[in-house]
Amino acid sequence: MIAEEPRARRLSALAAVLRWTAPHAWFLEDEVAGLHHLVAPGHTCVDIGAEYGLYTYAFAHLAGAGGQVHSVEPLPGPRRFLRAALAALGARTVTLHATALSCVSGGGRMSLPVRGRLPVHGRAFLTDGADGLGPNVEFRAHRSEEVAVTTLDELAARHGLGRVDVIKADVEGAELAVLRGARGVLERDRPVLLLEVEERHLGKYGAGAADVVEHLAALGYAPQVWDGAAWSAVDGVTAAHRNYAFVTRGREEGGMADNVLGGGLEVCGTEPMTGWTRSGCCETGPDDTGSHTVCAVVTDAFLAFSAARGNDLTRPGPGFAGLVDGDRWCLCASRWKEALDGGAAPPVVLEGCHEKALEVVTLEELQAHAAG
Repeated sequence: MIAEEPRARRLSALAAVLRWTAPHAWFLEDEVAGLHHLVAPGHTCVDIGAEYGLYTYAFAHLAGAGGQVHSVEPLPGPRRFLRAALAALGARTVTLHATALSCVSGGGRMSLPVRGRLPVHGRAFLTDGADGLGPNVEFRAHRSEEVAVTTLDELAARHGLGRVDVIKADVEGAELAVLRGARGVLERDRPVLLLEVEERHLGKYGAGAADVVEHLAALGYAPQVWDGAAWSAVDGVTAAHRNYAFVTRGREEGGMADNVLGGGLEVCGTEPMTGWTRSGCCETGPDDTGSHTVCAVVTDAFLAFSAARGNDLTRPGPGFAGLVDGDRWCLCASRWKEALDGGAAPPVVLEGCHEKALEVVTLEELQAHAAG
């Protein structure tokens, strides 16, 4: 096992905390817990309206050392915090952009509500195209902040983004303007979109949730929601959910499924935290030369077999206590196959085995060793 740098371990630990507390903490969005189904190692992600970086941190962890995250935050206060946090976490794959995104480039102003003496950055919005304050009339005071404005298409061209895989946008009702300024990227790359879609915010721009759905349907996208365990297709946007993943029709029909049974990849193990990306899932990517795709329940027999071949998984290391009988661990598919041939293959959790494992072992071999 390759030891992570101390700062990289901080990012991994923070991402794990965010994922597992998201369903329970009021200040986190539930969808954070489902990002591992959307983001894979090596992905390029764009976080539009990054604020203090909760999605940025998760993206950086999941995309790994081979990925990129472009974090877009126009307001100086949150941006300063985010820059300092990224430095402390050693998140070298994140690029911070001091701009707002819309359908045209130039300058603009953001309305920043104030409660007491504190700015409420999460409710700030770009005033271009807006008619009034919308739901922000609940705040007694507002500041006006001058910001740079560009489009996602221009940002992608300027920074040489060869491919964009995931886009998250939380822009308080200006989602349609952002999408119109990203048409080139959407048509070229067909990225997954994670959007906040709320009637109350869209209304100040003269739009509604149906307009967002219709605009994206014309580009071949359909909405899904996170139900706490998986992303599920829905017919449209309702008040029951605030955040939606929009995926292309082809991907929707094939699903975001990536386990060996054709379902969504489930968590393999968190105590200890496993996975090539240390997300708890047996995810993989271009840099994962070992293909850590088999979710195994290790046994004493397998641990002895592995140690005899030079990989003693029971030996503690930095940030790793060592494995014991019964622990769940993402194994290299080739090592599991080697153990199979040697009569020491441990049981596997089929729902946690990535479909890429089938490039090395057969489904029948895995099913014959399914954990009870």
